[in-house]
Amino acid sequence: MKKYKVVYALPNESADRFKIIEAEDAMHARFQLRGEISNEYSGYLEILDVQEISD
Repeated sequence: MKKYKVVYALPNESADRFKIIEAEDAMHARFQLRGEISNEYSGYLEILDVQEISD
C-alpha cells in the first residue's frame, strides 16, 4: 500500500481540506476518500489533487 495526500473541497467552506489515505493507487485513494466523507457529508465533494507521498 502507498500513501496519498488527497486534497478536496466542500462547497460550503472557503478552505480546502486534505486527508492522508493508504491505498493501492491514486484512483483507489479517491474512492476511499469519497466513501469516508460521504458518511459525514452527503453533498457535493470536489477532489482537487491526489499526490503520492513518501514516508
